[in-house]
Amino acid sequence: MGVPEDPWPGPQRPRPAGDSFGTSSLMLSLFLLLLVFFVVLTAMSSLDGIRTREVSNSLAATFAEPSPTQPPTTEPHPSGPPPLVTEVRDAIETAIPAVRIRMVQPGDLMEARFEADALFFPDTATLRPAQGRLLDRLVAALSLPPEGQRTLMEAVVGVDAVLPTTETTEVARVGALAREMWRRGAPPDTAVFGLEPGEARMLRMTFRTVADDRARTKASEPKAPEPIASDGPAISPPPRRH
Repeated sequence: MGVPEDPWPGPQRPRPAGDSFGTSSLMLSLFLLLLVFFVVLTAMSSLDGIRTREVSNSLAATFAEPSPTQPPTTEPHPSGPPPLVTEVRDAIETAIPAVRIRMVQPGDLMEARFEADALFFPDTATLRPAQGRLLDRLVAALSLPPEGQRTLMEAVVGVDAVLPTTETTEVARVGALAREMWRRGAPPDTAVFGLEPGEARMLRMTFRTVADDRARTKASEPKAPEPIASDGPAISPPPRRH
């Protein structure tokens, strides 16, 4: 007599009904065990009054409404932006629309970044004649600062990681810009020009306003003695043009 053929061969054979119930019971037991574990931990724990007060005070300070006596710092100054910001920013944005301007210290320090080719012809140290108006407005801002203050400018051209030791386009551009600014009447003690490693072919200008104590210092100082003659020639900044 032959063995009867299995009507559910292989993986298609159904599981007994009791397997599903057993799995559910096991998962329910595990959940109940975890619940009991956390209940025991909660019962054994104790609240720290100091930390509770610190957390409550922190939440209250975070979500409290601002005091009506302290206006938000984002409101504009009632007297408007300082003359330095208005004049210099308008001059640069008008001549170089792609400039990136950042207020490092509102009203006191402003930074402008743009490609040097916007001021010079590409790959040369020749200034674009169309930017003469921009240079004139910058010279005016340096020559006529607010009363009791000085306006200082720093212009640096970006180079690769290593500063050049020979004559390059960047070095020539720095010299050309300095000579042109002095030729147009910029006071020699208000502008600094140089190179900096970083963004190659980029020109960065910073403008700051500082207190002018030179007149008061000169009035209080005694008269300087006559200079002693030396063997070498005297070096002086270029004369200021009026």
